[in-house]
Amino acid sequence: MTARTQKAGKRTVLRAWGGTLLVCALNPEAVYMAADSRYVGLGPPLADRAHKVVGIGPSALCGFSGLLRFTRTVFNDQERTAIDEATFELPAIVSQLAPLQAQPKPENIASSFAEAVECAVAPIWKRFGGELDEPFRHPQSRSNRLAELVYLDRSPDGYVSFVALELRYSSHRTGTHTYEILLEKPVVKSRLFGRVPTPVVHWRGMTSCVADKGTLNMAEFQKGPAAAILKAFASAQMTRRCKSAIGGPIDIGSIGASGRRWIQSKREPTVSDRAPERP
Repeated sequence: MTARTQKAGKRTVLRAWGGTLLVCALNPEAVYMAADSRYVGLGPPLADRAHKVVGIGPSALCGFSGLLRFTRTVFNDQERTAIDEATFELPAIVSQLAPLQAQPKPENIASSFAEAVECAVAPIWKRFGGELDEPFRHPQSRSNRLAELVYLDRSPDGYVSFVALELRYSSHRTGTHTYEILLEKPVVKSRLFGRVPTPVVHWRGMTSCVADKGTLNMAEFQKGPAAAILKAFASAQMTRRCKSAIGGPIDIGSIGASGRRWIQSKREPTVSDRAPERP
């Protein structure tokens, strides 16, 4: 413990919760994105209220896996009680991004999305990640990976933009027992641009819980996309480990010729109830 914290009797830590099974299912007529609602390790009433699929602008969808809810807490060491606490949720911040502008080259959307996410998240992260009395560690994040964001959009004529972005962090010691957690520049992991000639499925997050990562039941998917997606999520919860990590309502959004619509969804998060509670 540092002289500062010894004198004040306080300890500041950063904690995080996440998890996710996320699927993007693309076919020539429309594209779909779905995710569960569970925060692993977070108790009621918040455990199954995570928003892991949100809208961006008038038509796009963004899905999340990894660590999504971050809480900075100041503890009273003597009484072992929290005396100050602030929380932000990554999906709420990203849902407020302005629509991405059309680019001369469609693939430039990937870098535009990465820059927009960095500009939105970095100032908040700077407030949460500095002057900590413990290094930031999480059992769900064995590397320096924080989260993966998947951006999905489709134009009325069928042109699809798919971008997978990874957020990472680095930890630095700033004193004998003090730390700073820095947000690194987002890294574009994969991208897909163009029309979709045949159905294709991308799983993200806890893919070890999905028996066949490449496909849904395509015959069922063509007849009823929502029912096929819900069936796939139910199948992913067959083991005890997966059932404890995947749960809550399944949010499903789609983008077709008439634009974005929610097939089923909890109320979308807003800045007032999901963004940082304190500066």
